[in-house]
Parts: sequence; structure tokens; C-alpha cells
Amino acid sequence: MQDQRGALRSVLDRKLSIEKPEDKICRSLQGRRNRDLCKSTWNHADSTGCSQVGIIKALTEAGIPIDMIGGTSIGSFMGALYAEERSFNRMKIRAREWCMDMTSVFKKVLDLTYPITSMFSGAAFNNSISCIFKDKQIEDLWIPYFNITTDITASAMRVHTDGCLWRYVRASMSLSGYMPPMCDPKDGHLLMDGGYINNLPADVARSMGAKVVIAIDVGSRDETDLTNYGDSLSGWWLLWKRWNPLADRVKVLNMAEIQTRLAYVCCVRQLEMVMNSEYCEYIRPPIDRYGTLEFGKFDEICDVGFQHGNTVFNVWGRSGVIEKMLKDRQDTGKTKTSDVSFPRDTVYERLLLG
Repeated sequence: MQDQRGALRSVLDRKLSIEKPEDKICRSLQGRRNRDLCKSTWNHADSTGCSQVGIIKALTEAGIPIDMIGGTSIGSFMGALYAEERSFNRMKIRAREWCMDMTSVFKKVLDLTYPITSMFSGAAFNNSISCIFKDKQIEDLWIPYFNITTDITASAMRVHTDGCLWRYVRASMSLSGYMPPMCDPKDGHLLMDGGYINNLPADVARSMGAKVVIAIDVGSRDETDLTNYGDSLSGWWLLWKRWNPLADRVKVLNMAEIQTRLAYVCCVRQLEMVMNSEYCEYIRPPIDRYGTLEFGKFDEICDVGFQHGNTVFNVWGRSGVIEKMLKDRQDTGKTKTSDVSFPRDTVYERLLLG
């Protein structure tokens, strides 16, 4: 009888792709148990986000557990990969696959559209992300996960902890002018890149109960050494300066750059608060030399993240920071699991017993 039950269970799992409810329960319990512990938050939507993959490797080798993950922009993508896989090697393979797909000029050209709302229709970008995550739901990830989007319908920040994974990852990576806003399947609100409202959501992680937040900032740094041109500015003068090879270089923002800086102004103060907070360990890898779309340098940027993370975590190890994290995690885990019990799933029991 026991053999028959085992055979039936194997067939059901293979043919119907039914996820074992005890696995889902374990994920849920793990999220509740570790909610006061270590959380990583990641940000920004360009190729520099590849460095986060290397930092994950360094975290793993340093023995630092990740109990919750949150992210904005490409941080939401990389965070979702790790929350789904729980394996650096598998995460790196899938991240590289996506980055190489992003280097395709042919796909970008085919996705160009008449620029009323955006330069690209978003269809190719949607396909690249949906091919990675399929029909996975946020609540089905192994590690508790959230991402941030900017709701331009309600002028508010949205924190997503359930629903279609690829859609909310795509929404969190939707840069104005390049991609059209994503329509929320729940209420139809228009969602844009979360970086416009919260570029490094360590405060959100804290509000969800994280005791220690490791914030990995890969956002681009604005150039501050700009030309003081006085009270007025002639475009013809700028044009002459740029065309004249003998003229001194003039550093002046164009209209698009001004609009981009205005869009991120609200995040500057929030980022300063995160960097100065007691609960947050702030990490910024040296990735300023890489451009926004250099996804083809995935391995190089990933290695930069690993080397920087390895250096940081070695310092943490020598100074006792990691030891304190693990001790707090162990103490909190003992407290949280004292009253845990496993509910029975009658639907699965019926399938199993046939």
C-alpha cells in the first residue's frame, strides 16, 4: 500500500506539476520565522545591476544568510531570480542569459514604435522577462520577496508582495520615455520604475520587520562638475562649443538629463537617510565606469561586485559583524518557531490517497 501511494505521488508530481503543499508551507513558515532578520535590498535599472550577482556570491561564501529580498528596478529582477532559485550558480546562469538577450540590437529595432508614450512598445522587453519567470507568482517564491513600483495613477509608492512576478518586475524596471507604463492587472493603475519614488527601499524592508538590512546601491552617480554659464544660456553658443575642436569642453545638461534628475530628486534625501541609519549596512560596488546598456560585460561587472563584496564581508568577519548577525538570527529563530504547527491540506491528501 505504501509503495502504491509513493508511485501515485510521483506520477502526480511529474504529470500535473503539482507543488507539494509542505514545500509551500515551509516557505511561508520560513518567511514568518525570519522576518526580523537579514534582508537585502537592491536598486536601479541598468547593466551595473549585474554586480549584484557577484555580491550574492560573496554573501554566500561569507556564510551570510538572506531571509528576505526586496528590490527596485533591476534590483527587483536580480532579487526575484535569487528568491526563486536560492542558488547562486543557477541565478548567475539565468541572469547572464537575460543580459545577453538585452544586447540584441535587432530586437530593439523591431520594438521601436511611434514615440507618443515611449520609444519602445515594450513587447520585446515583456517577452524577455516573462520567458525567465514564466507564470511564477511572487507568493510562491522560496524566499519572501517584494519589489517597488511608482503608481502614476494614484501618485503613490506601491509595494508588491503577491501577484504575477514577471509583470511587477517589468513594472519596476519601466523607465519613462523608454517603456510604456505597465497596467496593474489588479486595478488597472499605471506602474513605472520604482526608482522614481524609492531608489533603495531599505525603509520598506525595515517596516516589514527586517532587523538588519544589507542595501546594495548600484544607482548611477550624477555628475556635479558642471559649467557655470551665468544667468542665461544660448543653444547656439553650446552648439559652437561642441563643434569647435579647439574650444574648451562645456558641461551642460540637456533637456532629457534635466527631466531625469528632477524625477529622482525625491530619492536623494531618502537615500541619505538609508546610508545613515543604524539598521542598514550600505554597500556600493565601484561600477561608475560602466555604461547603462553594457549588458555584454556581464561577467566583468559581476566579478567587480564579487571582489568588492568579498572585501567588505572579510572586514565584517574580522570585526565581528557577521558573528553578531548569525547570533541574532539563531536567537530569533528559536523564539519564532516555538509554537509552529503544520496544517493539513485535504485537497492534496485526496490526490495522494487517490
